[in-house]
Amino acid sequence: MRITFLADLRSPIAVQWIRFFVERGHDVQAISSYPVSGEVLAGAETALLPLVLAGAGRDGGSSPHAGEPVRRPSMQAYLAEWATPRRVSAARNLFGPAWLRTKRGRLQRLIDRYQPDLVHAMRIPFEGIAAGALTGPPVIVSVWGIDFTLIAGQSRTMARATRRALAKPAVLHCDCERDATLARHWGFPGGRPIWVVPGNGGVDRSIFHPGPSKLRSRLQIPGQSPIILNPRRLREYVRTQTFFTALAPVLRTFPQAHVVCPGMAGSRYAERLVTDAGLDRTRVHLMPTLDHRLMADAFRASRVSVSLSEHDGTPNSLLEAMACGTFPVVGDVASVREWVHDGTNGLVVPAQDAGLVTDALMKALRDESLIEIARKENDQLIRDRADYQQNMRYIESQYEALTRSRPVGPADRKHADFQ
Repeated sequence: MRITFLADLRSPIAVQWIRFFVERGHDVQAISSYPVSGEVLAGAETALLPLVLAGAGRDGGSSPHAGEPVRRPSMQAYLAEWATPRRVSAARNLFGPAWLRTKRGRLQRLIDRYQPDLVHAMRIPFEGIAAGALTGPPVIVSVWGIDFTLIAGQSRTMARATRRALAKPAVLHCDCERDATLARHWGFPGGRPIWVVPGNGGVDRSIFHPGPSKLRSRLQIPGQSPIILNPRRLREYVRTQTFFTALAPVLRTFPQAHVVCPGMAGSRYAERLVTDAGLDRTRVHLMPTLDHRLMADAFRASRVSVSLSEHDGTPNSLLEAMACGTFPVVGDVASVREWVHDGTNGLVVPAQDAGLVTDALMKALRDESLIEIARKENDQLIRDRADYQQNMRYIESQYEALTRSRPVGPADRKHADFQ
């Protein structure tokens, strides 16, 4: 097959999905909606087509290196302070749909030149919205966890753009049953199929599995110290402030416990939250973003993985934690409850309630039998529902069935007039 993917290639979720088809020998065109290195997907024909505002500041801004003097604030420093995840997202969602109109002609030309059998846009905003104006091959659109519950309802502009995007696809891909239901409410036609598969295809169990870890030695954490991991980075829909507030009594009660937060190193916002919570900085490790193998190492070293999201689909970090034997403490979101049953294979708490989060962390650090039961339950769940190879072979077969059913004729060669 010849397949075109329109995706944010900064995302390991999208890259993992696309790489499967490259490695299976399909001809792949990958159009990135954000700037990336040309080496991000070896074996694919890559093109860059920025669709909306750049993602700078999406993790809360950056800060000077430790010890670097801070003198007169620069415009960049002011911007870093202003550009919280919520503000950047609001600006992008306000202006994004209008900005897309200037990109549609170029996108159509990229598709026409490659002549794919199908196009897969791997998110509604803004890849799926852009794909809504394409002519030619059938289009698949993926729904990511916040597309409906958070972004679509933020403004009338985004609501209209979401409905228009759902009118186009031959198939919709959702990573949870909740979004499959919501898609119909947002206007996805009832006669068209919906595939429900984790957003990155599932868990590569050759990488994410229980076992030894080198994280402790790298961070100089004693072997007997339990580790609480927050894998979610800084997101507008994740209660990071609640997380750090809840930690204060936990770290007082468990003086050997440590906290590891990948993707937060250098963030002024994260530094401020740690300071405001009065946490011992020698026991809170704000780390850079980690690749898949290093994240697997972090999960294996950790007793608890905390995800206090208020909007979500099926978080890949949740599946990865479960595959590594790490106990999940998660926000009370319908899509997450499709995987976590409170008190059995994890603990579900209101993401905004620091007191209940504290109680859940205390229980997870004390109750060894709960941890062991959850490890067994979660290992079986991953094998049954989230095995990457099994899920991606299913998707490959669905792609092939879709291309076989595609009518070929003069309509495939018509171009929309975007001038």
